[in-house]
Amino acid sequence: MVRRANFYNQNRDPDANWLTLDVGNFVDRGSRGKCTPKCDLMLRAYRVMGYDVLGLGQMELAMGADTLAEIMDTLGIPLVCANVVDVRTRKAIAKPYYIRRYGNMVIGITGLIYSELGRYSKVDTTQFQILPYLDVAQTLIPRLARKVDAVILLCDFRNKELDTLLQVAPEVDLIITNGTLRPASKVTRSGNTLLVATSSSGYNGTALTLEFNPAWGDSLGFDFVSISLTDEYHVENVISPLIASWKAESSPPKKTSPKPAKARPISPKPALPGKGALSAEAAPSTDSKK
Repeated sequence: MVRRANFYNQNRDPDANWLTLDVGNFVDRGSRGKCTPKCDLMLRAYRVMGYDVLGLGQMELAMGADTLAEIMDTLGIPLVCANVVDVRTRKAIAKPYYIRRYGNMVIGITGLIYSELGRYSKVDTTQFQILPYLDVAQTLIPRLARKVDAVILLCDFRNKELDTLLQVAPEVDLIITNGTLRPASKVTRSGNTLLVATSSSGYNGTALTLEFNPAWGDSLGFDFVSISLTDEYHVENVISPLIASWKAESSPPKKTSPKPAKARPISPKPALPGKGALSAEAAPSTDSKK
């Protein structure tokens, strides 16, 4: 996170309007049923770095409905997901979309989760229902597109799912996915839609600068930066104290070996008379001279 913050500081254009996003699946695998100290660290870091919108992934759902609701109430950053509902209330667990305004430019951000749960999924289906993403996209995205100048979709899809989705919802201008795309280039284009695949590693930085021009119609100009965050990015910044505090709290207490007891001198007890015990000094010599 320290390196990511430095990457953003170096690559942000001061003359541009910035939108900082995370697709989802940002909490650790141990966060099932709770927000672990590492999960809390990630959320605090996102606040400090000024993230605008976070998507939801299956790892966030694994924390459970109550924990997720508490996070959304206190985080201060919108979380978007359009196709997951609470089984108990039948209501969406997060905002279906979020609209960000930059002067006369209006951007809509939405999120979708893949409907089919894998065998290793930790999502509790007694709490959450993931609705078919194609049905939701076909209804939501055209409606959102009429309200904004550009639609951004955060998701975990791969090529097959994206191709199918764009057939029913071609109005999406930019898709950011943490699914694997083929070919493995970082930016591809499908019709008028830009596709960006993020890396699952925290040691990569990705920044996309988009340029909107009404004369281009539905087309977007862009400049893309994606690099490995090497040691040169590990410079102290506002995230450093958070990391240090988390490490101190999460480190197990050091085991200390007990100090050995001090040796005590033993004083020989005097021999009792008549018991045949003699001290070395008192033993008579058996080599007498005549």
